[in-house]
Amino acid sequence: MSNGLPINPFLSVKPRGADAPAKLPVQRKKAPVPITYSTKRVLNVNGKLQAPLNPDASRSIVIESREQAQASNDKTRRISRSGVQ
Repeated sequence: MSNGLPINPFLSVKPRGADAPAKLPVQRKKAPVPITYSTKRVLNVNGKLQAPLNPDASRSIVIESREQAQASNDKTRRISRSGVQ
């Protein structure tokens, strides 16, 4: 090897062990489980789910007539009295 030529790149590398892989195996990420919603939702510009299309009945304000309000209050009172015996 003293003939003045450059060293062959394949010969200049240290040999690996017999059972060593060239690269470590890459751990692939598992795909996320898709989230399913029972209500329809609006997508934003990026395609992500934003707000539900129909309002949530438990959070929205209910506008009711005087008779409906009276019936609702009576029902609430009956339920609360029946449990306090």
